[in-house]
Amino acid sequence: MHLPKSAEILAVLGLACSHCHKVKSSNDIPGLLRCGGCRRIAYCKAECQKADWRNHKAMCQAIQSVERDAEAARKMAAAYDPSTHNDIETLGRISSAHVDQMVALCEKLLKRPLSNCETNLLSYEPKCLTCARTDMILRTASSAGGILTPCERCNMSFGCCDEHWGVARALHQAPNDDLPGKVSQCDMNLQKPADVAYDTVLTKEQEKFFMWHAIKAQAVWTPLADRTWEDVIGIDVASGATGTAFERYVPACTRRISSLASTVFTVLYALEHLNPTTAWTEKSQLTINILIGSALDFFEGGFLYEAILHRAPKVKKVILYFFLPTAVPGSVSQAWKVDVCGDCGPKGRSIFSHFIMTKTFESFVHNEAELFVDPDLFIATSSSVIAAHDSALWRRTITLLVARRIPSVFTTFTKNTAESGQAVMRECGANLMPSLTGVRNPFGDMRMNPNPDKVYGFHSPNAWFVGGFR
Repeated sequence: MHLPKSAEILAVLGLACSHCHKVKSSNDIPGLLRCGGCRRIAYCKAECQKADWRNHKAMCQAIQSVERDAEAARKMAAAYDPSTHNDIETLGRISSAHVDQMVALCEKLLKRPLSNCETNLLSYEPKCLTCARTDMILRTASSAGGILTPCERCNMSFGCCDEHWGVARALHQAPNDDLPGKVSQCDMNLQKPADVAYDTVLTKEQEKFFMWHAIKAQAVWTPLADRTWEDVIGIDVASGATGTAFERYVPACTRRISSLASTVFTVLYALEHLNPTTAWTEKSQLTINILIGSALDFFEGGFLYEAILHRAPKVKKVILYFFLPTAVPGSVSQAWKVDVCGDCGPKGRSIFSHFIMTKTFESFVHNEAELFVDPDLFIATSSSVIAAHDSALWRRTITLLVARRIPSVFTTFTKNTAESGQAVMRECGANLMPSLTGVRNPFGDMRMNPNPDKVYGFHSPNAWFVGGFR
């Protein structure tokens, strides 16, 4: 699953410049001008539109061609029921089917697969919360006579008329099941512009300062049960920003750190739940096997795995093995000693990383018996995506973990995918632990994106536990 950045989503919604990503609410942008062709994206000035035209031209022309095709437009409009709906699942199916149609038509015109950014342009197109109709559908349906208007508070959710907004508003402002606490869709939408502003203001060096402040070394292991990101890092981020120009960005900074540190804190949380005592925190060495969705999942925040040494100070050595869903032909596996901080080095603490790109986890276990050691934890992040690569391999991997009694945990993006994955794990013999099964992960990525193709719901990496077992 490609996870678009907050700025990319705002750009598709016309709330940020599609080229420079300046947000519409910024003081230096009085307004954004929609592309006159596709009417999907917007720019803050003519120079940005000109600079972006080379990237946007093909998709812009394809969308215009689809909209001019009267027969295609009629068929798509006929799939919608203009009456109001309270059934989110039905609206989701209608919306997803429309996006699938648009993708197929555009790919046929372009004679190639769409890029992730081009797909996002279709997936995140504004749509009515009550009937799922888009601006294009409203324009092409002669009897529609409506126009999408945004929520006056968040500007990221839409209704096509007063009647539909009257129906949608209660759901839009009520606590969302995909979100922690009592956060609503409207509340979560408001975080997106703040995240974009944070990304454009802080330099990498400044961001790293707050990250190290948040994962500073502790004298003893402190359990993570019943704690949240705000408890674990939010307070430290706030103290580091007090009295500085970055104080206003503390919530956005906390969310950003959660994005980078989600997997390592999920590792610690899972170790705590899968072990009956705290003896694991006193081992001289921990070995962790991590199945990730893509190489980017490692390289963006790999240095944060030092948090294991910082939060479990009696551990002297951490050995990490990273695996991808499939082997990469022609690649070379890598191994290296990770640079650690000035406090860990003199105390003899170390981290060794191994990036296995030439073999899957299952193949590595069977064919590298002299190298493989049963780890203290196996974790599969974004497991719904990994499973989609090869369901048979996925089942064999789970069966292997169960047979070798390796403590394991699987995470995913949404509650629905967490629930659907549990049946497969049980079929493979896993005795799932309730505290790590079908429940929200308190250390999932706080930067939650709206579900693409849908009118409602959110997702993020590691947001939910599929299941854990030992």
